[in-house]
Amino acid sequence: MRTTLTCLGSILLLGLTACSGDDDNSPPKLDTIPSQTASVGTQLAVALRATDPDGDPVTFSFKSDISDLGTRAWIDSGAGGTAVFKWIPIGSDVGVHPFDFIASDGTDKARQTVEIDVKSAAAGEGSPVFIKPLGTGTTLDLTTKDQVEVPIVIGDADSTQVTIEQEAPLIDGATLDQTDGLVATWTWKPTPEQISGGELFTLSLSANDDDHPKVIKDFLIVLQKPTKSDCPGGEPVIVHAPGDQSTNLDIVLQAKVTDDKGLKFPPLLMYSDKDPGPTPDFSKLTQLTMDEVDGSPDQYKASIPNPVADKPAGTTAKLWYLIVANDNDDAEGDCDHQVRSPDKGAHSMTVTNSSTGAGLQPCATCSSDTQCGGPNDDCIIVGGDKVCGKACSGDGDCPATHDCSPSPVVGVGGKTSKQCVPTAGKCGSTTPTCTDDNQEDNDTLTQVKTKPGLAAGTYQMKSCPGSVFDDEDWYPIDITADATVTATLAGGAASNLDLMLKDSTGKVIVSSAKPGSVESLSSCLTPGRYYLHVWAWSKAENSYSFTWSKQAGSCASQCTDDSSDTGGKNDDNKSQARVASVSSAPYKSAAQQICAWDDDWYKVFMVKDETINATLKFTQTKFTEDLDLYLYDTAGVQLTKCTETDPDLCDSANGQSSTSNEKLTWKIPTTGDYYVVVHGWEGAQNKYDICIDYTSTTKTTNGCPPL
Repeated sequence: MRTTLTCLGSILLLGLTACSGDDDNSPPKLDTIPSQTASVGTQLAVALRATDPDGDPVTFSFKSDISDLGTRAWIDSGAGGTAVFKWIPIGSDVGVHPFDFIASDGTDKARQTVEIDVKSAAAGEGSPVFIKPLGTGTTLDLTTKDQVEVPIVIGDADSTQVTIEQEAPLIDGATLDQTDGLVATWTWKPTPEQISGGELFTLSLSANDDDHPKVIKDFLIVLQKPTKSDCPGGEPVIVHAPGDQSTNLDIVLQAKVTDDKGLKFPPLLMYSDKDPGPTPDFSKLTQLTMDEVDGSPDQYKASIPNPVADKPAGTTAKLWYLIVANDNDDAEGDCDHQVRSPDKGAHSMTVTNSSTGAGLQPCATCSSDTQCGGPNDDCIIVGGDKVCGKACSGDGDCPATHDCSPSPVVGVGGKTSKQCVPTAGKCGSTTPTCTDDNQEDNDTLTQVKTKPGLAAGTYQMKSCPGSVFDDEDWYPIDITADATVTATLAGGAASNLDLMLKDSTGKVIVSSAKPGSVESLSSCLTPGRYYLHVWAWSKAENSYSFTWSKQAGSCASQCTDDSSDTGGKNDDNKSQARVASVSSAPYKSAAQQICAWDDDWYKVFMVKDETINATLKFTQTKFTEDLDLYLYDTAGVQLTKCTETDPDLCDSANGQSSTSNEKLTWKIPTTGDYYVVVHGWEGAQNKYDICIDYTSTTKTTNGCPPL
């Protein structure tokens, strides 16, 4: 009784939130938790941290005034007195709710009460709206530019200042410059490591006016890499029939896209209301990722907002567009094909406004208020998507899966009124959300860098819908001795799952990207930290079985350069070139080795009008073993012109093919020293034999062996 009275007195006098029932036990100390704002249909994550003076393990729990939380709220326990509270509110949760968060050491408890303000999923009056960028992404064509800029413009009816930021996962090296209260520019110049590491990067932007839920815009950045013209395999085939359309609805464009080995990622549709000319600049076109058509293999579609939907009947407008498809013939490298429809310029079409198709029901995709139901039914923004609402004054006016918004929401045309919004916070689902697996959060490299490595074994995982694509799953693995790592995944048909093995920096080592969701890969790894990365396409819930294993065994040694590049000697540039004399016989050197980004230079004296002949013999089994022959003049200027940034200038018949063995011939314009250079394409490394000789009017025989 004495202990109880003492504890009660302490609470009355000092307002303590923890109470001990054991004189020898000290209660946990719970870190301060700030008030929270949540949105319907969007997961709220609250970090919980507590310490116990006695070193006892701490567990967490919560209580709320919401009686039917069910599986919509839970706690994921961490290590060392940490946990994450997660909750996905639904429409009936809108409002302010007190939550008690409790930390317990098994004997005593600490408690904090936190208010969580749940906002509607629909953009309310005065909510920020992204005016720019439009579409779902943009493409940086590295053959013409080395930097991408994304203009950002926010509309907000009652604010002149919003905070525009990048959200995780951040893209390394990118900057965001907010130049005005509603204007910013995002800029990124990818590094060679980022370019070699992959083609797809997700930019997540946010706009926050502090009065409404933060608005998120996910934007896919596609790196279009230059490739050689003789990549193996067949090109994708795009079958599309352009035509004018007369409708009040958005413009649905469809194409059949096939490839002998499968596409690297879904086709892209790019459009503009201005003629982009014979060589379109991708960065000036609005880009959409095309979706697969249900039940129709190889069929893809995308919808362009109708440019005359809110204009008088009979109004016309022109649209220009092209479809771009990339295949995956080189699974380990970038020697793939890109095909465009049309080959040059863009398709054009005339859109005429008519009443055809008007009167869309709640949750149908829209771009104009005039496309929805009755005269007071508006096109509203719900969870970042534009969908039709339905005018209402109470829940009785709404379908069973919808609630009448507690306050007016804004339509895309600027009108504000109470509209029916989906209870789950998004359209297309009867359940609030997909419940992810217990490895979350593992959506980015940053989130898993300090996580313990995943033990070898088989796991049942789940990929949940994201804003643009499904979420990404990163699994860290730690290798302590040389071992061959094998990984497989097997998922359902709801989305296309790809599997990649990446090094400690996130660069791809090997990947498996076949159509469907059955993938496997294998690679011998030296000690270090690596990541198995699952990437999924389309907004779909997809469960998958994931297995990885390792078998001990020495990997091949690191690349060791040949004797001319070791022991303090180098042949990496013009001044260090090996002398290759051809005055009395062909110059030959066998069993040479080139390592990544370490060219081998050979200097040979040539006379005007002689023809230099060089052959390179090597075995290429994969893209990372592709060697080429270049020729430089006396001043060190490359005559062959071929580079990774200008692959169109590569001559596959004269030293720069994408397959084994190379032969180079060149008529010499002036007498002097010239340089034959062995170059590894995009850092390729390989063993090789080289031969250099010449022919002239008096010497007609080339002494290098034919290949």
